[in-house]
Amino acid sequence: MTTPIAAVKAGFRQYARFSGRATRAEFWWWALFIAVVQIALVIIAIIIGGDVGIGLGALFILFGLATLLPTLAAISRRLHDTGMSGSFQLAVYATLPLAGLIGGVVYLVFDRILYWAVAAPLCMPFVLIIFLAQRGERGANIYGPDPRAVSDEPAAYPDQNDWYTETPR
Repeated sequence: MTTPIAAVKAGFRQYARFSGRATRAEFWWWALFIAVVQIALVIIAIIIGGDVGIGLGALFILFGLATLLPTLAAISRRLHDTGMSGSFQLAVYATLPLAGLIGGVVYLVFDRILYWAVAAPLCMPFVLIIFLAQRGERGANIYGPDPRAVSDEPAAYPDQNDWYTETPR
């Protein structure tokens, strides 16, 4: 089982690695780490306020930008574990602006909002969450070996955790 600290280390160690697979525990511990740090930065910025609060707001933005790529990579690896392409997440990100565009056009043309035209694209993030929460495929799939599989082989890098199989750069 992946520990929270190992999952955070995995997120930073595999910063832009979009290949391979990630377990549910590895992904969700990473997501919890991101959420807790961002919430803490917002709370501290609100409490302190003033110029320091503005600086912490900038720190919040910088933290978000610094963790954007590893988060996208973790989502991709998690989707690979369920047997899906990591590019499925692009469909989610493309439909969110599309929802606003469709809603605006429908509102201008019909002078009212047709809720189904906006609601369908807005459901895509929930669909992604469902796929991220699914159990991964058992055994190897086209994206790599099962990260939960216990192997009789010695670890390729004994000083690293079992999930890390790529040569360090």
